[in-house]
Amino acid sequence: MNLYFTYLLVIFCVIYVDCRSASDLGTIPKISRCHNEEIGYLKIGEQKKPANSCAMYKCFERGTVQIHKCLNMEKRMKPNCSVVKGNNSLPYPDCCPKLRCSLASD
Repeated sequence: MNLYFTYLLVIFCVIYVDCRSASDLGTIPKISRCHNEEIGYLKIGEQKKPANSCAMYKCFERGTVQIHKCLNMEKRMKPNCSVVKGNNSLPYPDCCPKLRCSLASD
């Protein structure tokens, strides 16, 4: 009987500690900003284009930063095409390089 009571007491303590641990999860601070070495800090939902490059950085709820960059036009080259350099002063994606192709002559 004494062993049975001890067993029940141990189970109760484990459940109590487990429940206390689960309730402590509510005290985790909410993330309110993201950090990236190139652009610094952003608020959740904020987007930013660095002045010196053609990209867009966006901050998400869990503190992650999504980066959108231009496609590599050199890899997309076709005959009779050339790459027109992008302009970093324009907003993203207008600042990206573009392909300029001429009609093929026979």
